[in-house]
Formats: sequence, C-alpha cells, structure tokens
Amino acid sequence: MLDPRPWRTLAVVGMALIVPAVTACAGGGSAASSSSQLTPADVQRYVLVKESTANLTRLIGLIGAADNTVQLYSAQPPRTTAARNLLYGSRLGWNAIVTQLNAFTQAQGLAVPEVTAAVSRHKNIATTWQNALDSLAEHPPHTIKQVRRRLATPQRQELQARHLLQATALALARVTCSMGVAHPELATSADTATACGTAKQLAAAQ
Repeated sequence: MLDPRPWRTLAVVGMALIVPAVTACAGGGSAASSSSQLTPADVQRYVLVKESTANLTRLIGLIGAADNTVQLYSAQPPRTTAARNLLYGSRLGWNAIVTQLNAFTQAQGLAVPEVTAAVSRHKNIATTWQNALDSLAEHPPHTIKQVRRRLATPQRQELQARHLLQATALALARVTCSMGVAHPELATSADTATACGTAKQLAAAQ
C-alpha cells in the first residue's frame, strides 16, 4: 500500500486551520485601541491573508481527498471496474487541485511569501501526479505492485514538499494573529484568538 503519511500529516494541518483553537494569544483582540495607526495597506494585507487561508484550507482538503482515493485505487487489482473507477476519481481529484492552486494570486504571495513557494512547488507535483495517473489510464498495469511502483515518484515528491504546506499555514496564522492583536478593529477578539491558537498549535507540531 502507498505510504499513508502524506494524508495523515495533511489532516493535522487542515484541522488546525479550520477548527477554532481554545488557546488565545496574550491580549489577542482584547485591546481597547490599536497599538499603531491602521492604514489601507494594513487592511488590504489582512484581506489577502484571509483569502490565502481560505484557499489553503480548500487545497489541503482536496489533496487529502485525492490521496485517499489513490490509496484505495492502489489496493485494488488493476484492470477491474473498481480500479478503473477509482483511477478516474483520482484523476478528477488532481485536476481539482490544479484548479485550486490557480486560485492563489500573486498579491497573496507578496503578502505572505510562503504562499508562493508552496503553490509553485505543488503545481509541479500536481503535474507529476496527473502524468502518472494518465499513464496508468492509458497503459493499465497487470499487478498491484506495478501500480504502486508507478505512483512512487509523485507520492515521494508530495511527501517531501509537505513541510511547505505546514510552513504556509503557520505563516498565515501568525500574520493573522499579529495583525489582529496590533489592530483589534480588523477582527473580533474570537477570530484573533483562534488565529493565535492555531499558530501555537502548528508551531508545536513542527
């Protein structure tokens, strides 16, 4: 069976992004006034960071779903109806990932540089996955062992790049936290507390 670690690691990061954390940053969102003058540039950056966070959350969910489908496919005897259906689902999954990667904008990458690095690398990985899955559809193997061998390269690349998703999630949470603390008018105290708690959770998981 293919290595399940990529999907498991993604699940941890994804849950940290979408589940409200109970640990708050000291003073997060509770200040009576801003510690510095809020500017239009600050507002724009905050919006970009929130958009990136939403995009990353969707991306992690899609990658996790695609990995899970590939796991199921790699356990099926090739050339069966079940295997063909799961392979089709795997290809659809990685096509959806490419679409989601294209949803990130240059402005989002400028706001948080980790976004650019993660998106660029995962576009290459998505292409490798698409090529491998298309090849399996065009030239079906005869054994499960052959399936796993032909999928080993994209999975290895994905696993090696997983730290980029973790680093991006952490960077986004830290920026959201710090901006919310510095400018309480940007978000509710609960939202800022969630971001700060998420940053702590992701940092502890590194």
